[in-house]
Amino acid sequence: MEDLINSHAGLVAQIATAIAGRLPRYVSQCDLVGWGTLGLIDAARRFDPAKSSFTTFAKYRIRGAILDGLRLEDPVSRYDRKLFQRANRAIAQLSINLGRQPDEDEAALAIGLPLSEWQDLRTRFGRAGLIADPTKPHVGSDQLPGGFPDAFETALCAERRSMFDRAIATLPRRYRAVILLYYRCDLTMKEIGTRLGVNESRVSQIHHAALGRLMQELGSQPDT
Repeated sequence: MEDLINSHAGLVAQIATAIAGRLPRYVSQCDLVGWGTLGLIDAARRFDPAKSSFTTFAKYRIRGAILDGLRLEDPVSRYDRKLFQRANRAIAQLSINLGRQPDEDEAALAIGLPLSEWQDLRTRFGRAGLIADPTKPHVGSDQLPGGFPDAFETALCAERRSMFDRAIATLPRRYRAVILLYYRCDLTMKEIGTRLGVNESRVSQIHHAALGRLMQELGSQPDT
């Protein structure tokens, strides 16, 4: 087991670096490497040579461990993030309606929270360093939700996209073309048929078959 861990330490750094490039700057790459190393150790313990190569198996365990670490280390809960995003949208709309920035009572009423809960929520984000001034009665345009991306969600979405791309790559050429044209290029079945030189009904058949293969391929990939 020790030999597997030592010989694949570079894989942890490689995956951590790739994930770090998609995350907010406040996330430490050292933390990613630490979590990934735990995933590598877990992979070495669980590895079954009869099922896959160690490198393939370890990649999924390393990524999974990093995602778990990001989820646990998030300075605020996912529920609070969603609530704060909803609050920002409500306050922004209220500001437009009033023609000015609302005071604390008006903001809390628009959000649908008691004033004390809105103040507590804003304080938690301030302590986490996700808003500049938690004492302000509103959130400025420079502090909208896009200013404090959820590291776990960012990494998870990127990982799902990567898994989907790998699954698409296994499809036959025409199946792959239909999926990409439909979901990535937003073409209709009729437009795709024109491009491929087949009728709309045939495109629909290919699309259905391609989805079946994708589900099978995604289901066969190791769990993270």
